Order: sequence, then structure tokens, then C-alpha cells
Amino acid sequence: MVLTGVSVMLLIVSNLASVKITKIGPAVFDTGTLIFPLVYIITSIISEIYGSKTARTMVWIGFGCLVFMSLFLLLVQYLPADIDAHRQQAYGQILGFVPRLVIASLIAYLLGEFLNIWVVDRLRHRLGARDLWSRLVSSSGIGELLDTVTFSVIAFVGTMPGKTLLQLIATVYIIKLVVDVLLSPLSIRLTHWLRALKDEAVI
Repeated sequence: MVLTGVSVMLLIVSNLASVKITKIGPAVFDTGTLIFPLVYIITSIISEIYGSKTARTMVWIGFGCLVFMSLFLLLVQYLPADIDAHRQQAYGQILGFVPRLVIASLIAYLLGEFLNIWVVDRLRHRLGARDLWSRLVSSSGIGELLDTVTFSVIAFVGTMPGKTLLQLIATVYIIKLVVDVLLSPLSIRLTHWLRALKDEAVI
């Protein structure tokens, strides 16, 4: 329950933060990218310990929360504004409902997460309990690759040159992969700790 709550929180915050585009050196990316990989890491850990069915349930919960957030922000966008038109304009620019981006985000999240869960399951059956680092990083990385490509293509194809789109995909994916690797020691420790708790509960 705690992991599901944290995952949904990170999912929503990363989507809201994605409206902020930042530039660090030559890299240009949305700031939601900095924490979004944590969503995939948590999904991999839950799938590893509690099974793919539980992980898929968590993904559907996150998907439902994203849909609710999008629809509620849309409703708020069309509620009557106060006399200050600038505030209404600012809201529309920052939190305004953009159908193409919302659809891209929802589809990419489902496809990427379900692939992530499938890879965890396949690697666990193939490798057993061995090489946890490779299994966690590989599953998150593969899922995030599909997520990044799917979102970028649906959201931006036709709005920018192909070369720019490829650079965007590469930049965002590399950042996600770096976050996965940097946090992998913590992911492994958390996985071992949760597995120990689960074993104690069974005993």
C-alpha cells in the first residue's frame, strides 16, 4: 500500500512537473523526467516481490489517477474565471488540458509499465534469484524506452524536425537510464528488505 501510494504520487507530480522545460548544458528536457524513473523502479520492485498481478493492479490505479487528474484540471479550466484574466491565461498555459499530450502520456504509461512488468517476470523465471541488479535495471530501462518513444512520437511527431525529435528521445531516455543506475543500490536494498518482511509475515 505504501509503495502504491508513493508510486501514484510520483506519477502525478512528474506529470505536473513536465510542463517545466529546463536546459542543463546541451540537454533540454522536462523536469518531470528527473523523478519519473522512480515510478518504474517501484513497479519493478513490486513485480519482483509481490508478483506481476499485483504490479499490474498498481499500474491501473496510477492510470485511473492520471485520468481523474486530467479530467478535473479540464473541468477547472472551463469554470468561470475571476475578473483577473491573466490568472486564467496563466492556468491555461501551465495546467491547461492538451488532448494530444494527455493521450500520449496515458498510452505511454500503460505500454511502458506493462512491458516493464513482463520483463521482470521473464527474467525472474529465466534467472531465478540471481543477478537482481541486472533484472531491476533491465526491466525499468526497457519499459522506459518504450514509454519515452511512445510518448514522444504521439505527442510531438509533425511538430518538430525528425532530428530534433530523435535528440529529445535520446536525451530523455539517457536521463531516465542514469537515474535507474544511480538509484540501483537503493533499489536492491529496498528489494531485499521488503522480501525479508514478506518472508517474516509468511512465517
